Amino acid sequence: MAKSELKTADNRIKNVDVKKYNVLGADSDNNYFGRMENILHSSNTGMSCYNTFVRFVVGEGLVDKDFGKSIINRKGLTVNKLVRAIAKSIGKTNGIAIHVNYNALGESINFTPVEFSYCRLGINEMAGKIAVYDNWDYSKANKINPKDIVYYDLYSPHSVLKQVDSIELEEEELKTLTEEQQEVRKWKKYNGQILWISPNGSYPLAPFDVVAEDMQTEGNVSRTKRTASASNFMPSQIMVVPKFEDSDEGDEERENFYENVEEFQGDDGIGSIFVLESDSPELEMKLEKVDVQNYDGIQKFTEETVKENIRENRMVPAALLTDKSNSFSGEQVRVAKEYYND
Repeated sequence: MAKSELKTADNRIKNVDVKKYNVLGADSDNNYFGRMENILHSSNTGMSCYNTFVRFVVGEGLVDKDFGKSIINRKGLTVNKLVRAIAKSIGKTNGIAIHVNYNALGESINFTPVEFSYCRLGINEMAGKIAVYDNWDYSKANKINPKDIVYYDLYSPHSVLKQVDSIELEEEELKTLTEEQQEVRKWKKYNGQILWISPNGSYPLAPFDVVAEDMQTEGNVSRTKRTASASNFMPSQIMVVPKFEDSDEGDEERENFYENVEEFQGDDGIGSIFVLESDSPELEMKLEKVDVQNYDGIQKFTEETVKENIRENRMVPAALLTDKSNSFSGEQVRVAKEYYND
């Protein structure tokens, strides 16, 4: 089983102050959610459970069809689409983040889902705010640009007008703009609020955190299969060859030979041949098969157990994840649907 990169069960998330950006870091590397999402995407069973969860939560949309079709922001987002975004966010992170914007009367007019993994809790002078940035994990650039971090007030609709009024204008703006124009300028500078929901008030554990190692193991097994296919399922062998001469010409021959062996074994140079040079003058090139323990049974057992662990953690009946036509009757599928809906 692969060694996990996660923290121990006693301290799955270690939140550390990132004072440079006035945020509370999500784990010691400030990348808990990005790391967990990568683990989720590496696991076929994990993704199947996640997609099943979203599909069942969303269903056919809201019972009130007209309300479900209501447009709730300038980009044409509907209530039903917002519900789907919320279900996805809960399925990945156990948290929800929604940006709310207001008109000059302090009335909410725009609702836009925000990736929960982009959000960080503000500290120090930014306490009570949510910092939103899309590159905490360095996936889009190799450094963090503080100018691109946007700090939003936490959702508090009754505080909107007070928050707008407290925005400070530049001295030039105060001199050249009328009071009405200054009010408009403040609204233009106002970022709105973030409705940030977590079950514990801080960064939540991902819903699949407890089986993250199982998901990693499933991904490792898949990569092992891929490696075997890339090497054409070639058995492990030792290739014994006469030693190349210690000269420029011999070094070139050795380099060309090893390149050819790598290409022969499969794509990306993945293979199962170990080359051994012998200085015996009577030796001719030969291949010797290496007897390796048959891991097929162990691999199959590992696959089955980790899949079961992941499925049980997400409480998804097997009938909802398996080819129903071959494994389960229609009645079993119906009962599974009722159970999961409950």
